[in-house]
Amino acid sequence: MLTFKYGIIARIIYRWINVPVSILMILQLMFLIPFAFQKLFYLIPIVIDSFILFYLNRFYFFSYKHFPFEIVADNEKIVCRDFMNDEKEVTILLNEIIEIRGGLFTGNLARPIYISDGKNLIGFHSHLKESNKLLTLILSNIPQTLYNSLLEKMKIQREEFYKKITTTKKSKKKKRTN
Repeated sequence: MLTFKYGIIARIIYRWINVPVSILMILQLMFLIPFAFQKLFYLIPIVIDSFILFYLNRFYFFSYKHFPFEIVADNEKIVCRDFMNDEKEVTILLNEIIEIRGGLFTGNLARPIYISDGKNLIGFHSHLKESNKLLTLILSNIPQTLYNSLLEKMKIQREEFYKKITTTKKSKKKKRTN
């Protein structure tokens, strides 16, 4: 069985960075609210800060629920531990996975990868140490139909990417000649 964990910096950022950021944003809101009674202009930063604070904490609460900080995997299953709730442990059998999305499969490597077996949803970021090795292990043991559909999606994304690159190159050449 192989164990995958986040490095200390990624662990701190994914688990705790929202606390000081939220505190700072709440303090900023507390200072802006009295000014809003004097000039309505101050409502704009209050609304923007409120939305950012809401979506930031929404993302982190979702992460606390679905992103383990330790993943143990073999050719049959992945066991996810060390969620924010330390008592929680999720086991997903690789042959029961019905969906893999995000990250590499959406064309954006910065996004997390989500794995679902219908009952559980877990995610991991590319900052997970040896995340490519984990992804290779998962892809080599999922049902063949799911593997083929993921492969087809990636082919379509590749074609769209090359089409986009060639059209931008052509438009740049036209601009230079004109």
